[in-house]
Amino acid sequence: MADETRICVLPAAPHSAPADRDRIEDAVRAGGGTLSGVADADGVIWTDWSDPAALGATLREHPRVRWVQLVTSGVDAFGPLITDDRVWTSAKGAYAEPMAEWVLATLLAGFRGVPGYARDRRWEPQPTRSLFGARVTIVGGEG
Repeated sequence: MADETRICVLPAAPHSAPADRDRIEDAVRAGGGTLSGVADADGVIWTDWSDPAALGATLREHPRVRWVQLVTSGVDAFGPLITDDRVWTSAKGAYAEPMAEWVLATLLAGFRGVPGYARDRRWEPQPTRSLFGARVTIVGGEG
């Protein structure tokens, strides 16, 4: 990011916590960008994954914006907005490690019967299988 790049983080009241917004703004500064209002922005970091129509309206009102960063890994909802006259980037790959860990944790929880224990109103042993002493193979690919 060039020193002169002006970035606007929108919308002003994102779904994420204020600490998340602070991290985004800190990252802009750390990358050499300058925070600005949308009217002066070269780029927009769009934090509202649920409202592509609002992003479309913002871009129509501010044709000067040449770069859009989405905080989501998927861009399907924003597909109709994506054109060649702007650079579009997303968070693809940013969630790969936590998602892989979540999948592994969910598989282990299912294997150990955690969903059944969570629904039970009384404590009784449930048939589960232990991985203690078992050989476990995890096959996966990187990025």
